[in-house]
Amino acid sequence: MHKCMFAGLDKEGRAQWMMVDQGAEVMMLDDYLDIGEVCGELNLLCLMGEEVESSTMALLLGAVVQSYGPDIPSQLSYCLERLKKWNVSWLHDPLEMEVRPLEYLDEASQQKMFRFYIRCKNVGFVTEADCFETMDGLMDYVRQYFDALEMGAGIPMTAKFLSADKELLAKVSKVDLEMFDW
Repeated sequence: MHKCMFAGLDKEGRAQWMMVDQGAEVMMLDDYLDIGEVCGELNLLCLMGEEVESSTMALLLGAVVQSYGPDIPSQLSYCLERLKKWNVSWLHDPLEMEVRPLEYLDEASQQKMFRFYIRCKNVGFVTEADCFETMDGLMDYVRQYFDALEMGAGIPMTAKFLSADKELLAKVSKVDLEMFDW
């Protein structure tokens, strides 16, 4: 995440953004991208004074989950604290989520592994992660994501659905099943 200021339009009429992260070199976002610091796409979270949509917060925290860091709870917490430090506020409209776990054979290790996708009603794909050796490990990541949204960001969820075949559902612990409304 980077804090930016609108710096006008270029000669093609495209918005130009200046990065103004505290403690970092002030530079144009295009220059930052040109030096290869970013892989993938950049998304605008909100303009100064606007509130971030609940669904956009779900996508932002989903991007943190996709980072595959070893300490997802602290990374999610850091993301929320950074937004608060920048005085970014967000809406608290309820969301409806669907989690789809899958089992697959990892070709490198020849071991069965697990992955998941999360979709949000009216948004679509939100996040994914893979390479889980156990269903418990997968569900721990899902729980951390839901906790960050609900408790950390204060965004309620009207429903959480788990979508999987019977064989895969049998591998989900009773405690983890209680997380879902079905």
